[in-house]
Amino acid sequence: MLKTKAIFERKTYDFQPRDCVIEKIIELTSQQYDAFSKNMLDDYDFIQNNIDLMYCDRQGVYHCLLVVGEDRPDGILVESEGSSYARYAAFLPNACDFLAAHQEQTQGLHDAEPESAGMKMNL
Repeated sequence: MLKTKAIFERKTYDFQPRDCVIEKIIELTSQQYDAFSKNMLDDYDFIQNNIDLMYCDRQGVYHCLLVVGEDRPDGILVESEGSSYARYAAFLPNACDFLAAHQEQTQGLHDAEPESAGMKMNL
């Protein structure tokens, strides 16, 4: 038996995945991550401080933060669209495994600059 987490849509006609680029990885403590994941509409300094990294470009690609927590397998993609809260968010199950599989690409994303190419993925 395999276990994971997912968000289920009731009677969905189809899924509409979006391309996104992870511009920066924000690592929180376990307690901070748990609080954030339950209160994503609150304002956060780490979102405000990285506001220039999050936007939707002309091709419809979301440029976002990946928020992870110590000892937490999953993550949350955040595109604040100019706000200091998670206006757009996507649950990323097994984010730690995803990051480990793309370790070479993630080097430097913890301290990414706005001009960083980031890491593209399909959501």
